[in-house]
Amino acid sequence: MNSADNLFLTCFRDPAAPPLIISAVAGAEAWRAWVRAGGQHAACDAVELRLDTLPADIPLSAVAALHPDKPVLLTQRHESEGGAMPGLSPAERCARVRALLPLAAAVDWEIARLEDEGVPALCAELRERGVALIASAHDFERTPAPAELQGAAARARRLGADCAKFAFTLRAPEDVFAGVELLRSQGVAATAVMGMGALGVVSRLLYSQLGSRLLYCSFAGAGALVPGQLPDALAAPLLAQLPRCGLAGSNSLC
Repeated sequence: MNSADNLFLTCFRDPAAPPLIISAVAGAEAWRAWVRAGGQHAACDAVELRLDTLPADIPLSAVAALHPDKPVLLTQRHESEGGAMPGLSPAERCARVRALLPLAAAVDWEIARLEDEGVPALCAELRERGVALIASAHDFERTPAPAELQGAAARARRLGADCAKFAFTLRAPEDVFAGVELLRSQGVAATAVMGMGALGVVSRLLYSQLGSRLLYCSFAGAGALVPGQLPDALAAPLLAQLPRCGLAGSNSLC
């Protein structure tokens, strides 16, 4: 893939770009349904395929033979951050991603595991192919402190990530401001932030308004993968009602 044609890289390099609406798909049946519905996905910009949710007995060659009508984000989530395929070695995880790289416009990998054996070589291959690297961190129990989030973002960028992505659980309304502080601290560097839980939908819309580059949504043909995702068909009309507010160097929300 030519990096100039990569939707993700184009978004990550343009601070004024609107967030990409990602339709998140888990499981073989949902993936087949998403591909069969080709031409009906105008509401989203790209699709995330959660490789770790595919049954181990399904050949990845059969998955690769299905060609969706939108750019594909591949995710082989590690079990420590919500992955559904425990016990894989770093080499096995890399192999599953490599098997589907011809489909990929972007790959999501955990910040904490970017230096696992074999992963730097995979990241180098992504750069050579013009595939975007999203480096992520997930906390299903709490909202990390802003300094913790900023430290993880710095590590992600040091290790070559095109975008640093964070998802965390919001326990109280004030937790929302950790994401606001993170976005302010990152300036124009591509960052994606999203909340999970009862405040998840509100936080995702707010963070998108304040500069978050990715908005993960649920596929209309399946349920939300985590609490807080809104249906992909609703995301675009809602975002259209929200003015974009830059935070870099600002002391106000807009």
